[in-house]
Amino acid sequence: MQHAQTAVQAALDAFRQQCPGLSPEDIAGLMGSLEMLMQDCSQSNIQRYRIDKKTGTDALRF
Repeated sequence: MQHAQTAVQAALDAFRQQCPGLSPEDIAGLMGSLEMLMQDCSQSNIQRYRIDKKTGTDALRF
């Protein structure tokens, strides 16, 4: 689950950089959504989930 926490933190950092006006409520909502997504990923056959730092997009490998 350490990878999931790292991915959630990286995603939050990317959101903060792109959207500096996010409120604490926005951050909490994003964190909850990201954690749910990571749980879904870890429960399926997805081997890896990562955020592409150059484009800010996500990549899933099956």
